[in-house]
Amino acid sequence: MLCRSGLFPVATITYASFPYPHETSVKIGVMKEEEILSGSWLPQDINTIKESLKGTNFELLEAQTMQQEIRFNNYDELYEFGMRGGWLTQFFSALNIVQIGIIKALGKNYYPFSDRFEGLIFLLQKKD
Repeated sequence: MLCRSGLFPVATITYASFPYPHETSVKIGVMKEEEILSGSWLPQDINTIKESLKGTNFELLEAQTMQQEIRFNNYDELYEFGMRGGWLTQFFSALNIVQIGIIKALGKNYYPFSDRFEGLIFLLQKKD
């Protein structure tokens, strides 16, 4: 349990991260935008965090948003990054073997590509 006035640091990505795979999956019919959004527990932005803290016993002390461009040369690089880092686990876990095959086959036309990583780091303090 977190002690009274204890600090709780949190790091997460936002839903805005990795728009390219999301858009591509929707475009080629692998997933619908609603499926991606409904299956995501990611915050849209810091305002989502602020809203979710209402009525809790935590106060937001500080928050920073980070953005980083990332380049992937092929599907395997994207998969390794996404699964090992946990950043795209939800996305890849929702795919079956046929969908992965389609993405690999069609994806050859899309690599290399750059995408955007957006993360939030924030510090919460437990209220007295």
